Amino acid sequence: MPKVQGFAQQHMGRSLNDVLERAFKEADSFKDEYVSTEHLFLAIARRTATRLATIETAGRFPESILQALTGVAERSA
Repeated sequence: MPKVQGFAQQHMGRSLNDVLERAFKEADSFKDEYVSTEHLFLAIARRTATRLATIETAGRFPESILQALTGVAERSA
């Protein structure tokens, strides 16, 4: 039978930590009480857009997602 031995402390990488911090900021900007998948999605999009800043449309990518999410929320209300 396989056995697990030893214990290694796991750490979050810088990229994941940055995305989670941004997701909490996104939730705060919506005045939400918790971080949801939408906040994570926006945080990832903003990080990607920052890394792709040389592409003309990259800066509009997160805003397009935000508009789409807002539209869905308005229609479901």
